[in-house]
Amino acid sequence: KFSVRNFNGESLYGYIDGGADLYLEYGFSDVTVTEFVRGKSKYKVEVYRMKDPEAAFGIFSVSRFRCLHQPTFSLFTCHNRYQLQVCRGQYYINIINRTGTPADSTISATLALKLVSQIKDADFNPAENFPGSTAGDLQNNAYLVKGRLGIQNSVPAAEKYLTGARNYSALIFASGNYLKVILSFKSDLDCE
Repeated sequence: KFSVRNFNGESLYGYIDGGADLYLEYGFSDVTVTEFVRGKSKYKVEVYRMKDPEAAFGIFSVSRFRCLHQPTFSLFTCHNRYQLQVCRGQYYINIINRTGTPADSTISATLALKLVSQIKDADFNPAENFPGSTAGDLQNNAYLVKGRLGIQNSVPAAEKYLTGARNYSALIFASGNYLKVILSFKSDLDCE
């Protein structure tokens, strides 16, 4: 069995319904979903193309879940028994397997490596828009939010500080016992 489906713009609602709003908030372009069976294992490969590397990192940051380790074939990865997530350039890749065996993890990593090797875009560079942050800050515990849904899906406690803000990106990560929030606005008017 092998199937490929594509969704773009508003058609994303037909695929993930309520979750589509979050992707659209970040700047979703399109997704290709491939499902296949190999032996007794079933896989789903989702390749989301976002509007830019910042949007791809943002959706990765609020989607990563229980990372057991981080493969080194890309700067931003998250791997557990059932899922491998990768952010590369303007792409967020999500590979899901149904059984969680070591063999499935190996196949997921092989698939991800092949996909990543085809992406020539530069990865998200936090220093460009978020002075004082590094790629190291982002690897494990940082969230990039662009609106209410991003905050609610990552650091709900920060929502009260950003109420009323518009046209921003916020990089939020732990710094000692505090949350560090670095804001980037699209214009001086938005900042005011």
